[in-house]
Amino acid sequence: MPTLLIDADEYLFKACASVETDIRWDDYNHVLQANENEAWKSFVKSIERVAEKFDTDPVKGVILCFSGTYDTPNFRLAIDPSYKSSRKDKRKPLCYADLRESCDDLYTTQTFPGLEADDVMGIMATRPRKQSSPEFIIVSQDKDMKTLPATVWNGKDLVTYSADQADYWHMFQTLTGDAVDGYKGCPKVGPVKADKILAAAFCDKRWQMVALAYEQAGLTADDALRNARLARILRWDDWDRKKKEPILWSPSHS
Repeated sequence: MPTLLIDADEYLFKACASVETDIRWDDYNHVLQANENEAWKSFVKSIERVAEKFDTDPVKGVILCFSGTYDTPNFRLAIDPSYKSSRKDKRKPLCYADLRESCDDLYTTQTFPGLEADDVMGIMATRPRKQSSPEFIIVSQDKDMKTLPATVWNGKDLVTYSADQADYWHMFQTLTGDAVDGYKGCPKVGPVKADKILAAAFCDKRWQMVALAYEQAGLTADDALRNARLARILRWDDWDRKKKEPILWSPSHS
């Protein structure tokens, strides 16, 4: 049976948000209310549905991956302080903090200091696998999972990305950027143009084409590198297990 690496940030957020109710006290006053038990039931049920699909145990067969706590800042902020700045003031739904603690009591959970849940899943899913080790399947709807050489279930399709495909998508994201995550990519390069740029390069020359695109847009190779590091979802070899810190991506990886 596979072990499911679940983007628990996503699942817990949705469960808690789904039970929030706007209560109107009078013509001018509203109160936001949520029932913690209902939120927990919704969350557990969502995990059970995923586990059932893969015929694995809904508790022992899953690992809930969470982003690190606020006491250790996201490492990408040291690369670019504006990373995800549009989400800075976005609140977590009611009940989230308490149910996050409840997850530790029932499930196996995993976090790494300064990393997002995406990175946690990426590191674990790309760990060198021994014959006796369980098969990992990432459960996430985030398109960034395409940048990992791993098996991913996005809620509809089960896809296994090769190392070459994952590297391609990493360079693709470096070119197109991600408005949601707050890095812009290469000016005037959308998905169609990014595909054309990368299609013109051999596997080992993609970085050169990416850097050239940035330079032709009036930027520098350093700008390209900054975006590549922001776009990189960490893999096993990108994590220093002794120092407990990321090993930032460099062109020698490509």
